Amino acid sequence: MASAFLWGFMAIVGCSPIRRIPAPEPPQSRLPPTQARAHYARGQIWLAKGDLNRAQAALEHARVFAPDAPQILAALSQVALNRGDTDEARARAADAASLSETDPKYWLGYGRLEMAFGDRSVARHALNRALSMGGGWQARAALISDSIRQGQESELIDEWILEDVHDAIELRRRADFRLALDDTDGAMEDYFDVLRLSGRDLSLVSPIVSAASGGGRLAWTLIEAEAVCVDQPDASAAWLVVGLISGLLGDPDAAIEALERAQELGVKLGSGPRTALEKARSEKAVPVEPPSGRSSVLDDSIHDAIALVQQKRWEDGESKIRAGLERSPDDPRWLYILSDLYLKRDGPAAAREPVEKVLAVQPSYGPALNMWAWIHAEQGLALEEAEKRVMEALHLQPRVGSYWDTLGWIFHLRGHHAKARIALARALRWSPDDTMIREHLDACLSHGIEGVP
Repeated sequence: MASAFLWGFMAIVGCSPIRRIPAPEPPQSRLPPTQARAHYARGQIWLAKGDLNRAQAALEHARVFAPDAPQILAALSQVALNRGDTDEARARAADAASLSETDPKYWLGYGRLEMAFGDRSVARHALNRALSMGGGWQARAALISDSIRQGQESELIDEWILEDVHDAIELRRRADFRLALDDTDGAMEDYFDVLRLSGRDLSLVSPIVSAASGGGRLAWTLIEAEAVCVDQPDASAAWLVVGLISGLLGDPDAAIEALERAQELGVKLGSGPRTALEKARSEKAVPVEPPSGRSSVLDDSIHDAIALVQQKRWEDGESKIRAGLERSPDDPRWLYILSDLYLKRDGPAAAREPVEKVLAVQPSYGPALNMWAWIHAEQGLALEEAEKRVMEALHLQPRVGSYWDTLGWIFHLRGHHAKARIALARALRWSPDDTMIREHLDACLSHGIEGVP
């Protein structure tokens, strides 16, 4: 009886449905099989050690287990390239790229190989494919570099410039391209962004100083580099830039201070900085005397007119200036003295039109550039353009304290108080007896103190 019940129970259980809980399929691994990975790792180790035969053997073993793995083919391409077999390297890289549907690095590697050793059109196709797959700035940089070599324009650089970049390596590459394309202003902005991120990167010094010298941005570069030094006292590359630019501007004290500071931070000066330091020391020991004397009657007349304006003998001064302008109506010196008379007698608004006539005759006339900037600073107008004008004047005549004063005051008005203090301190060093410069510096130094706006 019990046996019959047992058989019946088993029959019921055996016939009843069994509920299965559904489970997701396990994710498919994108890595080669375990055996392939082991051989691949050995191959990479042998490649790193320079044993190309063993590296190739291990990688070929890996392919037995994963014939379609692009990373193995890319590694075999590196082996061939190390052997000097560029044809084999390109073929392996092409196979790796063709097997990769989602990873742009294989198309990037293939494009670079083709660009260096093969077909330019094939290279550009591969690089564009990498870019379309999200290959990033490296693919873009390779395409831009090729366009520059071919003397062609590239829309890619224009797109790149519009992007907000924070990676130091990418910024440096973009800066190099912008400099090669004569975009000195943009290149300098990128270089300084890199310098703020990598203040001890000495490889930045040469392109920054070269671009500043060739692009007429010595004063701007000096201010920016000094600002980095204030924010990052251990930024040895910034100190080198300050020292070299100060030497170029004829400021031996600043050059010596900055270059010696770089040495204190562990920099071993190369031939260029070492020569700059020796030159600054010799200039400080034997200062160069400014030329003296006047060489012509015209110079005497101009000198007399300037004296009359300084003495506030307005009527006599204007009469003298008008006589000079009758003789030489386009002489920027006479036009400038007339502007100076209007400025001192009638105020900034009256001097605007005359000084613009000076710049129309001679756009690079330093005193007029400075006056234009000062007039606009006094009126609170076009301060950004005023900054550019006085920067241009400083590039032409960097040892004029009043120019640095104008720049510093514009910085102050624009809210750039740290840069203002740097510029005004230099202005006072060049013109220690100028009371207005001292007043401007005091006003700037007091900014931010409780109770002072």
